[in-house]
Amino acid sequence: MPALVGSLSPAVKAALGERGNTLDNAIRHNVALNVERLRTATPILSKLVDEKKIRVVGAVYKLNSGRIELLD
Repeated sequence: MPALVGSLSPAVKAALGERGNTLDNAIRHNVALNVERLRTATPILSKLVDEKKIRVVGAVYKLNSGRIELLD
């Protein structure tokens, strides 16, 4: 549990004080942070991203509608 809390803390801190729903904002921040981590996770991934051979994108799945919202 501490590892989970630790990994979510930056997203929650970034969302605090923003306009709108704090939970929704924290989810978006968490997705964005993890996308960035994946883009730079290994030399292989970062090279492929730099060469535009792959794209790492984030998305949020909306349970109530079943829709996926891609994030930039």
